Formats: sequence, C-alpha cells, structure tokens
Amino acid sequence: MPPKKGRGKGNKKKKGGVAKSKRRQPQHGSAPHGGRGLAADYAHLGTWSFSADTQQVAEATEMYDLGVDYEDAQSFEEAARCYRQAAELGLEPAQINLGLLYQDGNGVPQDFAEAAKWFRQASDQGALLGRFYLAVLYNEGWGVPQDPEEAVRLWRVVADSGDAQAQCLLGHAYQDGNGVKQDDREAVRWFKLAAAQDHGSAQNSLGFCYYEGLGVPRDYDEARRLFELSAAQGEAAAFLNLGEMYEKGLGVEKNVALAKMYYRRGGEEKDHLLASGKTAEDVMNEQLYAFKHTCASCEKVGDDLKVCTRCKGPRYCGVACQRKDWPEHKRVCQTPAKTEASDRMAQDANDC
Repeated sequence: MPPKKGRGKGNKKKKGGVAKSKRRQPQHGSAPHGGRGLAADYAHLGTWSFSADTQQVAEATEMYDLGVDYEDAQSFEEAARCYRQAAELGLEPAQINLGLLYQDGNGVPQDFAEAAKWFRQASDQGALLGRFYLAVLYNEGWGVPQDPEEAVRLWRVVADSGDAQAQCLLGHAYQDGNGVKQDDREAVRWFKLAAAQDHGSAQNSLGFCYYEGLGVPRDYDEARRLFELSAAQGEAAAFLNLGEMYEKGLGVEKNVALAKMYYRRGGEEKDHLLASGKTAEDVMNEQLYAFKHTCASCEKVGDDLKVCTRCKGPRYCGVACQRKDWPEHKRVCQTPAKTEASDRMAQDANDC
C-alpha cells in the first residue's frame, strides 16, 4: 500500500473545491470563498482594481454585501441575484462569488462555462483569486478546454504572490508532470514554501517526498515530523502515512496497535488491508498472540509463560531466561505509561 501523497484534488462538492481524485486523498482545500470571508481573505491576493463613479461603487458594494448576507443565510438564489448586479458593475469579489455559485450549482443551474466567464472577468482585472479558480477549471477541463499548461501559468502567478494553496498545487503539477516538465526538486521547492506557512496538505506532500526520496534524500525522521505536523491540522492522508510507518517500522519502532489507531483517525475502516494483505485486526491479533506465548529470551513457544512484573511486557519460560535477558531488557524496562494505544493493547493482550 503506497503512502498517501495528498495531492491537489479536493471534493467537487466542497465550496471552491477541485475535482475528486481517483485515489483516496485528503481534501486539499482551496482559496477562500463565501460570505464575509472572501473580502477579508482577498487582501493578500491583491487589491481590487474595481473602478467606477462614486454612485456605482456604492451600489456595487451594497449589492455585494447583501449577497453575502443572503449566502450566509443559505438563500442562494437571492445571493446570486445580488452578486450578479455587483458583478455586472465590475466588482471582482462579486464576480468570483457568482462564478463559484455557478461552479457549485447553488441558486443557479450548475454551469462551468458561466463560472469560467465570471472568473475570467475578475482575472482580467488582475484579481489573483479569479486566476486561481480559473486555473482549477482549466486543470479539470470544466467549461473550458482542458489545458494543464494554462492552469500552471495561472497558478504560478498566484503562487508567486505567496499564496500557500497555489504553491502546493504547483508543487503537485511538477511532481506529476502535469502542465510542466516533471521535476521532483522543483516540486519540493514549492511544497517547502507552502509548508513553511503551515499549509497542512503541503506538509503531508513534503513528508511524502522525504518518505520516498523524491527530490530530496530519503529521511524517515523528517517524513514523520512533517506527517505529524500535517496530522495535527486534520489531514487524513497524514494519519494514513503515519499508520503505514508504524505498521512497517520505518523510522519508528513497529507498532501495529498505533498503526491501527492512525488508520482509524485517517478514516480507514477497521478491515483495511495492510501491506501484507491482511487486515490490521488480523496482524495485531497475531502479534499479540505470539508476544504472549513466546519466550523473549530463548523464543520457546508455550502457554504458561511468566511476565515481567515491572513493565508487564516480555514473557519468559523461566527464571533462567529472564535473568539472561535482563542486561538487555533493563534498558527499556519501566512502568508503562498510560496511553490510549497502550491501554487498548494491554486489554487485547489479556484477551488473547
């Protein structure tokens, strides 16, 4: 089971999302959209170039704000009506929000060509957010001829402005050779820029590069660090990648119980097939049974082994074997810490 790259494909149904990938991947997110948040987040993507007389400015702004209120109240038809009036007056945020309503089919029939029209109008006025969403349509071929090269060109402008989402998507374009010549080192460069801004998906994607040695030397410690940062932000693929590291013991001590926990946090079902072709439940039960019935010193299998009274860990077939193993075991022997994983593993061990 390959690690999850966490590529730049989100859920088509999510606001401003991107097409759903054929592979299981996390939500990549998108540039900001909707309600008051668009105007607030729009500033970092450039100033509005909207120009009109004072009366038109006041009218466009009033209709845009009213559209925001309607959209926040889930009255999408009224929101579309208000956004359209402001968009026709040339207000870029209204053009972008109207395009997103057409993209998602909220309050208007879903129409990607109409979405592209409004994104393009905003983009032609210099709105970086309009370029971002127009690039999404070109990348997927929605309402416009599919053109990954044009998508990359538009995303690069936004990425150069410092937008982490565009930087991450550009990294995936280089990683996949989609619209540009395949280049793992260039992909890593863009992932690093986005990850430095705490972009969770970029952290996971950069971790994947270290995990596989793509564009950087393979480094399981750095991969795990990045997966953990990404997982802390809720990226499902990062949980799955951590699960795989603990399942296989790559850069960490092998721990199927923890692997199982991470797989579940990543949205996997409990019967998820591991790399061995067995389920996590099967492998954990096998390891726990072997752990309980095998002497840690001579590896003799038996049903009446004695357990270390201090750490409740290794089993021994007799005092002689325990004494023989003590010089090694004392380095790690300690009262076990109470954790969710250890409690579950201890309970499962007792049930074997």
